[in-house]
Amino acid sequence: MKRLISFLLLLSLLLGVSACGGKDSGGAPDDGPETTAATEAETTAEPSYLASLPTEDYGGRDFSILCRDYKEYEIYSEQETGDVMDDAIYRRNLAVAEKYNINVKSITSPGDWADQNTFTALVKNSVMAGDDAYQCVAGYQAYIVPMAMDNCFVDLYDVSTLNPDNVWWTKGFVDNNRVDGRLYFISGDWSLTMWEYIYACFFNKLLAENYGVDDLYSVVRDGGWTWDYADTQIKKVTGDLDGDGKYTNADLYGWITNNHSCRCLLTTGGLPIVENTGDSLTLALFSDKFVQYYTKMYDIIYSGGNEVFFSRPSIDADYTEMMNIFTQDHALFMTGTLDNTATLRSMETDFGILPFPKRDDTQAEYRSQVYDGQSVFCVPLSVSDIPFCGAIIEAMCAESKQSVIPDFYETVLKSKVSRDNESSEMLDLIRETLWFDFGYVHSVSINYIFSFMGDNLKNNTKDIASLWEKNAKVYQKNLDKVVEAYFGE
Repeated sequence: MKRLISFLLLLSLLLGVSACGGKDSGGAPDDGPETTAATEAETTAEPSYLASLPTEDYGGRDFSILCRDYKEYEIYSEQETGDVMDDAIYRRNLAVAEKYNINVKSITSPGDWADQNTFTALVKNSVMAGDDAYQCVAGYQAYIVPMAMDNCFVDLYDVSTLNPDNVWWTKGFVDNNRVDGRLYFISGDWSLTMWEYIYACFFNKLLAENYGVDDLYSVVRDGGWTWDYADTQIKKVTGDLDGDGKYTNADLYGWITNNHSCRCLLTTGGLPIVENTGDSLTLALFSDKFVQYYTKMYDIIYSGGNEVFFSRPSIDADYTEMMNIFTQDHALFMTGTLDNTATLRSMETDFGILPFPKRDDTQAEYRSQVYDGQSVFCVPLSVSDIPFCGAIIEAMCAESKQSVIPDFYETVLKSKVSRDNESSEMLDLIRETLWFDFGYVHSVSINYIFSFMGDNLKNNTKDIASLWEKNAKVYQKNLDKVVEAYFGE
């Protein structure tokens, strides 16, 4: 198994200490110490999801999964190694293979954002040739989703052996992306990248204590964690540490962010990009609430003193500069995705994890979002035996929920990443409030609409209404094409 595992760097976090790098670079992480299973605790036996599925003997057939080379770890493990996640993946595949008498195989390809044409060409060529080369595709959400509108994938509701409404599939993803009773891609507990790429807010506990920041965990529990409240805490922490009269990455900030992590502000703020009723799709991003929200965020970033550092890396998903600032105790808050905490393994200061703040106190509940680089799963239109493909995909996700996610979430994420029980509680909240807006998931097909807020905050755009007026027709035209693809004859 290739050791191209961005998130498993988390396994080395905190080993030997007291107590978020660029996305999808495909680079190999440093080798860290092996992880071992947590001490077994008494638990109430749960019903076996895998055992609840029909058994079929497929006579030793191969089940081949096309996946990104640097994300193979969530699909395949050659053998047990003593590493928690290697072993969990291996045992999952073995359990499914034995139940159905199959051989599980991974076929890898370069597949990060820069290599999308290489990856998508493999799928399209296979579909055109009808060669049944892959029984499942596990690919980068952002560029896989548009392929559904190119007639590359099977409607999963037509697969008799797969039920998208089962508990191991992500309800917020399925419900928001099912159109006209059809669904061509899916995400669930088979996708470790879904859990890796959840956006969150990190805070530096030392700075919080030194600058009189409130008990943030209690604020979250009480429902008061809003951007208005967060701004009061951000303003407490700022300083020209080197005394040169300029604010650079060597100084002290209340909040550091970039446009990449600001892409989730719409969803976490409870505002829709596209309204999907199941039988209609309506552009919904621009509204009075949006303008008020954007203005609030603009003012927090630009209209105060020097409390906020907005990183502008050459690659949107590059968090290196932000990580350096945060790990050097130069920022109270940092927003990013959970996998970026791998960089915090060298940080001596304790940190906490929070959900993104609400838009304001009228927002009923917190919402969390996943970066669009997560793996989604599809059945190529060229497969020769659709029920076979559906049965194995269903089994993989069911067994992942049963035997992989508990290890990943409880042992790896909560035990190794979070440094206190309260952060573990916050991770539960973040996980429970995942939301997958149709417009966000389909953003590439709608002129990258998900970046409208984050990119314009980066560009210091104050008059957002005028800019929307200039771009609205383009967004609507592209959404009309999506509507035609889904609803057209």
